[in-house]
Amino acid sequence: SLHQSLWYGAGQALLNPDERHTMKTKLILTAAVVGWVCAGAAAAKNYDFYAGLQYPGAKLRPDVELYKVEQAGRGDPKAYERRVVRWWPRKGVDIIEVKKGMPLRTWTLRTAPASGAPQLKAHLVGFRGMGNTMSSKFRGDGGPIEPAVVLRLADGRKRCFIRGSFSEEDKKYIMDLYVKEMKRIEAGLDKTKRSKPPNPDIRWPNNAKPGEPGTMQVESEHFIWVSGSQAGSEGDPWINEKEPDKAQWYRDGSVKCAEYWWALTEYAGNL
Repeated sequence: SLHQSLWYGAGQALLNPDERHTMKTKLILTAAVVGWVCAGAAAAKNYDFYAGLQYPGAKLRPDVELYKVEQAGRGDPKAYERRVVRWWPRKGVDIIEVKKGMPLRTWTLRTAPASGAPQLKAHLVGFRGMGNTMSSKFRGDGGPIEPAVVLRLADGRKRCFIRGSFSEEDKKYIMDLYVKEMKRIEAGLDKTKRSKPPNPDIRWPNNAKPGEPGTMQVESEHFIWVSGSQAGSEGDPWINEKEPDKAQWYRDGSVKCAEYWWALTEYAGNL
């Protein structure tokens, strides 16, 4: 800013040449460090944690090597010929390189292994499967459910850790990243408006509120749920006259899960 420039100029006038040179060097180094940090943050922000979910199409992935044929044979289909193919380990599949934007983190295992440290330092490659953002208001499992994570270990091996593998702090880190990823993915989906087919309104008209006699509909962008509007049993989670807030929580969570499923399926190229 102008104020900072004036302050810098006034300060320079009070310094001797050697001090001015030292100060300039420090400012240049500081600017370089700040620039490096900002670049790293931008890279992490643009990193695709669901890249492995997408179909590559009719082309090879440049980061994945082909199987190595060590002994090809002569190709005579009638003769017994030994053919040797090295299929493991493969670069890009079993052993992977660190890519720009992969977060490096020290992870704490929830259950320490019988042998080995309870912590490991590894890069987060991406997510496997889907998470659940439902709150812990009505359930006793400790809150939202995180997706599985794929980590690159220090020796380059790729390993998947299922939900519940890591500490609460790690779980929060995973969930925060997961929610951001899903927002990014949903923003890039096809925005074609879809019309509801007439059959639900004919067979299951939305003519009652939960707890009242009749039928009801719960509709989201890509799905519609039809049901009776009264509980079918004592422990019915969808309609619960005794605990209407819990039933609403369950319906909202079901809608969110379904939309996340649609988003990931479309992102993979399967819709």
